[in-house]
Amino acid sequence: MKFFSISIKNFLKAPLKVKKKPQYQLDIEEFANTLGINIQWRVPSHFELQLSLPENKYINDIFFNLGLGQEVLHDEIYKHNENILQAIQTEISYGKKQIKIDRSSVVKVLESASQKRKNIIISGEGGCGKTAIVKEFYNSCLREFPVCVFKATELNVNHINDIFYFDHKFTFAQLLDAYKDEPLKIFIIDSAEKLAEISNNDILTALIRQLNENAWSVIFTTRYAYLNDLIFHIKENFQLDLNVIDISLIGGNELKSIADEFKFSLPNNQKFLDRLRNLFYLREYVQQYSNIDKQGNYKGFIDLLWKKRIQNTVQKDNIHLEREKCIISIVKQRCETGRFYINADSLPQSALFQLKQDEILGYDDTHNGYFITHDIYEEWTLDKIVSRSFSNYSTVKEFFDELGDSLPIRRAFRF
Repeated sequence: MKFFSISIKNFLKAPLKVKKKPQYQLDIEEFANTLGINIQWRVPSHFELQLSLPENKYINDIFFNLGLGQEVLHDEIYKHNENILQAIQTEISYGKKQIKIDRSSVVKVLESASQKRKNIIISGEGGCGKTAIVKEFYNSCLREFPVCVFKATELNVNHINDIFYFDHKFTFAQLLDAYKDEPLKIFIIDSAEKLAEISNNDILTALIRQLNENAWSVIFTTRYAYLNDLIFHIKENFQLDLNVIDISLIGGNELKSIADEFKFSLPNNQKFLDRLRNLFYLREYVQQYSNIDKQGNYKGFIDLLWKKRIQNTVQKDNIHLEREKCIISIVKQRCETGRFYINADSLPQSALFQLKQDEILGYDDTHNGYFITHDIYEEWTLDKIVSRSFSNYSTVKEFFDELGDSLPIRRAFRF
């Protein structure tokens, strides 16, 4: 039997020339021999030599490095990715059943393009399932190569290193160094149409160019309406070649087949029916199915969703109005600041807790801020802000002064 013993210090030299080991070491070995144990000694210098080897650097970082090693960075990126994607649904719950739209072919196209180190734009209508496809892609390749997922508005910072302030304050250089030996690595920018809201384009330019120089592939998601502008912006400023993957709405026949299979009826109003080809609205439709007027129109459907999803019906102590107040305040702050994470310490905490439980809002401990989990919730809220301002204005100037001139507000007013 062999037994390895680690000494916390190097052995002292034996006092006599004839002895190569100190007496206490000889005594230990002699006693061990009586038990049939062969001791092989290791001292700190042995481990220091082994840990200095490049192939053992990760062991040193995990177990012996008191600083922030690469493993900590890996863990915090994973935690950040999960937080961003947590509220994204890849299936639609209907009672005890799950409606699953097969997007495996799109995920395979995405995987193939990524393996060839292509830069990709995933485009489609808001709510068609772009980020859900990103989530499926992320889950399929999570253990194969590194992936970083960011919302475009997270890049609206004062310094490029602020992007990588997680539980610990890492730098962009540390991120590049941590993955420098990876042959394939993906940086995802979700809702890339909102890159237009970034106040310091130099940061975005530096980010994309250095990612490209360090062999990262970049995946953008964007809405159809902004696709051409985004392609022009990327090619003009970053000189990146792009592959575009279009995500279409489900077809009318497919929608009817789903309704037949899961035994729910579809609305009669054609505009209302067309909206259900969008997976976000199909999910909301089946989840609120018992409350929906099938003879009603699309506007009535949206009004119902605001009451059911945002307000969550009339509640004791007017908590439904507090919920509405919270999301309107957060959206207004986001418009004014351009920030992704919004501090909400001054808002009703019980209402914020409910909105988080219902996955309307997400929360990030590091930034001490809330974020809106889906762009469509923000769109509904912007529409409320514009329509209520219009209903209450006394002069045209007062109306526009109250709205402000932020890009999200201008978009909401235009559409």
